[in-house]
Amino acid sequence: MRGPPYAAGPDRGGPALGLSELVEGYRIGSMEFQPLDSGTTYADLAFGPSSGGPTPVARFTTVGGSLVAVPHLPGGALLTGAELDFCDSNPDQHVHLFVDTASSDGTGLTAIGSISSSNVNGCGKVFLDLTAANYTINNNSKELIFLVFFDAFDGTNALSGVIVHYQLQVSPAPARAPRVRPRSSARHIAAYPMASRRALVAPSVN
Repeated sequence: MRGPPYAAGPDRGGPALGLSELVEGYRIGSMEFQPLDSGTTYADLAFGPSSGGPTPVARFTTVGGSLVAVPHLPGGALLTGAELDFCDSNPDQHVHLFVDTASSDGTGLTAIGSISSSNVNGCGKVFLDLTAANYTINNNSKELIFLVFFDAFDGTNALSGVIVHYQLQVSPAPARAPRVRPRSSARHIAAYPMASRRALVAPSVN
């Protein structure tokens, strides 16, 4: 029976890891965010731009409170950033994303970073750079938590989703063994005395 996947790298005392050149993106849709408090109510159709336009599908709380989601990322990956996708048509009140971490049992909540929307008279996005946090995903001992708060509860502040950016940490390629050229059969035969060479080369007669 296979055990749980362990975090790669220094936690296991393994070889130093390198970063994949590809930055991955894991999207948490707005409807994956749930109220932090069961008494919080929410809606999923935000107000469009004040100039008139389509009503976006974006979640917001209607009586205060906040929304929370936990992403499912591969163990050993390095967290590099988070994109907040939002709708904001309020000149003074905005959407706020907080990225936190905690132990696997929920204790030790610690802030990693935060970012806020601005009034774009519609929907937009902002990027939170998290490379300085040097945070490696370890699904055995800790978890990432994304919290979203709203200043307004009338739909002028709403969440479209969050894209979590990360890079896979990969082991270096194994060292190549030196190529050994096989000795030719002719050289093997030459090493034998003449009588033995005849026995090796001549066909047997029954």
